[in-house]
Amino acid sequence: MDQIIILDGNVVGLVSDNGAARWDFDSIEDAAELYRLLVLSVDIEDRIAESCEKSID
Repeated sequence: MDQIIILDGNVVGLVSDNGAARWDFDSIEDAAELYRLLVLSVDIEDRIAESCEKSID
C-alpha cells in the first residue's frame, strides 16, 4: 500500500489507499516526532514485506 506522509509546519498529514488523516500540534517538535514515527513505521512495514517475499521465494 502506498502512503504519503506530509510535514508542513505544525501539521502532519497521512494519505493512503484507505483514506487520509491530519494532526495539528502546538509545537513543531511534536509534529516532527509524529512524522518521524510514521516514516519509521512505513519503513518497518516495507522491510517486513520484503522479508516475507524473500522467504516465499
